[in-house]
Amino acid sequence: MSDTVTVIDTHCHIHDDTFYAKENLTLETMVADAQEAGVEKMICVGTDVLSSEKAIQAAVEYDCLYASIALHPHEAADMSEEDI
Repeated sequence: MSDTVTVIDTHCHIHDDTFYAKENLTLETMVADAQEAGVEKMICVGTDVLSSEKAIQAAVEYDCLYASIALHPHEAADMSEEDI
């Protein structure tokens, strides 16, 4: 067994600027802060069409980010059949 540990955030919303825009942060600074804290990989979880698209774009931009597209049940009531 290896003596090293890989830290992976399996559920984050780092791609969604509504969580950090008020603090004048950017995706770049958030990724850098997470990596400095020892987080090597992060799975960006979408909750609707727009946030899923943002998660995909973030994953394209950063090798340490992965996207999980999803439709949260709370958001489903406001979605069209086309969105789903």
